[in-house]
Amino acid sequence: LARDIVDARFTLGQIFMLVILIAFLSGFVPNHAVQEFASLGSLLALTVIILDCARHGRAAKTAVIERFGTASSRGISSYAFLRAMMPRRFRRPPPKVRRGDSV
Repeated sequence: LARDIVDARFTLGQIFMLVILIAFLSGFVPNHAVQEFASLGSLLALTVIILDCARHGRAAKTAVIERFGTASSRGISSYAFLRAMMPRRFRRPPPKVRRGDSV
């Protein structure tokens, strides 16, 4: 259930690798102002991505508690958080639901 909840939504964690790549490449620009802007932008993007993935983790845990009770909800939020951080094509086991499907 937690896997399907995360896989049915677009998460900002899917673009995390792209943000890190842009931040890394901007370090090679000789302009110091560009480097500072990219550093601040990547820090802000990382904060937003972590908050978004935490929101998905909390939503997955709430759904599991509603359906199965509190006994089987241990570790669900961390699993959903880590799954939301991964790009969709790298997730294992692979997604079973399409983006936008209702769970």
